[in-house]
Amino acid sequence: MSYDLMVFEPGAPPEGRPDFIAWFSDVVRLRDGHMSPDPAKASPSLCRWYQGMDRLFPHLGTPRANQPGALEHGRVADYRFAPHAVFATFEWPAWRKAYYVAMRLAKLNGVGFFDASGESATVFTFVNDRFVVAHRSERLPGDQRRSRAVAG
Repeated sequence: MSYDLMVFEPGAPPEGRPDFIAWFSDVVRLRDGHMSPDPAKASPSLCRWYQGMDRLFPHLGTPRANQPGALEHGRVADYRFAPHAVFATFEWPAWRKAYYVAMRLAKLNGVGFFDASGESATVFTFVNDRFVVAHRSERLPGDQRRSRAVAG
């Protein structure tokens, strides 16, 4: 099982939960044909986010990810890039650190954040230069996913 998240250019996805989820599915499933393992495909702000993440969670398959201890400690990630989004997958034991670092870097670099594996799958974006919750799903009765507070 993995922990997944996406960061995106705030103007890229459509507004509203159903349209956002459809957009996310299209991007991640490569229906738009743009996701690539090459960070050069992403916008400058998304590249800055990635560079910050790569310091703590090196890109799987790169020389930094192969350094002693990186794989053994779950401190690697798989990143996929599009001009308007970056999808990242982490090993489950690293979810908490990945979440907080990714969120902090999203705020710093002015990009939206989608906690795809989170309990409420919250989407954060910028409105009037403020990082706010755009929307989230409601937890379904009997949902056994982990429970945690969402930082904002």
